[in-house]
Amino acid sequence: MTQELPEGTVTILFTDVAGSTELTNRLGDDVAREIVGACDELVRLQIERHRGQEVKGTGDGLMVAFTSVSVFSPSCIR
Repeated sequence: MTQELPEGTVTILFTDVAGSTELTNRLGDDVAREIVGACDELVRLQIERHRGQEVKGTGDGLMVAFTSVSVFSPSCIR
């Protein structure tokens, strides 16, 4: 199944969990994956709320496209 992406002028958002490698080294793979997953879920709630589209995961973040600009500030971003 091919994902239809927005066309025309779009806003692209990249998220990143700062220090994710250190987090993984300190807490282990499973715990770090849970934390990154929780952040991704918070972002996904905002993606849905603002009618965005997740393009791909980047391991410790997401690439998202929006067809319009809107305010975006999930609580897991410092």
